[in-house]
Amino acid sequence: MLWIGRRESVGIGVESTRGVGVAPSYWLNCLSFTFKDVPTRAVSEAGFGGIWAGDQAPKTMEHAEGEFEIEVGDQSLGALLVAVFGDSPSTSGPTDTAAYTHTFTLSNTNQHKSLTIHTVDPIGQLVYEMAMIDTFELRVEPDSIITARVSFISKGSTTSAGQSASYGAEKKFVGRYLTFKVASDTSGLDAASAISLKSLILRFEKNAEAQATLSTVQPEDIVNKRFNISGEIVLNYEDRTWLNYVKNASDKAVRIDIVHEDTITGCASTKYQFRLDLSKVAFESWDSDFAMDDVVTQTLSFTAFYDAGGNNNVVNSCYLVNGVTSY
Repeated sequence: MLWIGRRESVGIGVESTRGVGVAPSYWLNCLSFTFKDVPTRAVSEAGFGGIWAGDQAPKTMEHAEGEFEIEVGDQSLGALLVAVFGDSPSTSGPTDTAAYTHTFTLSNTNQHKSLTIHTVDPIGQLVYEMAMIDTFELRVEPDSIITARVSFISKGSTTSAGQSASYGAEKKFVGRYLTFKVASDTSGLDAASAISLKSLILRFEKNAEAQATLSTVQPEDIVNKRFNISGEIVLNYEDRTWLNYVKNASDKAVRIDIVHEDTITGCASTKYQFRLDLSKVAFESWDSDFAMDDVVTQTLSFTAFYDAGGNNNVVNSCYLVNGVTSY
């Protein structure tokens, strides 16, 4: 049977017990999908009286890895953030009749919550258990729907049946909904002026690693190691302020705030929203683009650091506001 990639459906569910599969709670609007099984083999190097190689290559481990790119929706984003931060959020609400605020806190463990990934396509169904996020990257541009590129490591796939894709009516965010602020510390973010960015990349890296052990070809566990937040911004080159941040090693608090123009269904005024406040950010790797016939721009990368002696955290606040009652 011949079929196009657009016919594949990808669903995710947050596992109650790590490595034990669950049904999908959300079906994703994928732009690309490259997740696959990656079996590891031990190749025999033994000699057999000739110039040829060994005689066998038994399988030693079977895991899956890869990535997908999606258009970010207000509901499924919450499930992905559970896997990014490693634990279910603290949820408050409803306020304004139907709005719930999900506050995410980084879990200081190496065994974060995992997802089950389901795929349904014309030639069958597969399920990937204990899917751990390796990297999660948001891409924000003015005239585009905000996308996320998510890479995973999981146990090897098993065949499944009985799943039928059901896509919810999620609200999608566009780049023009973004407000980006910097201040000397987080207490100044509310009053800070919005910065006019041309693009933003926000990256969470978890350095996930499959743990191979004796007596099983499936990974015994998949752990997250060092947690890192970084990114890149592009803006017009109108003064030396940002260059001086780099030259003077001026650390700043940063707010990334994405607020939809629509109110949450059933609410009077509360809108769909994602907000991230970083306590201490270092701007680095400044570069400029002096294209002859274009407005001159500047590009900076940034890294979030632990705010020792201040907020004593990396992420000071992260929350998602939508109509979902819980994750």
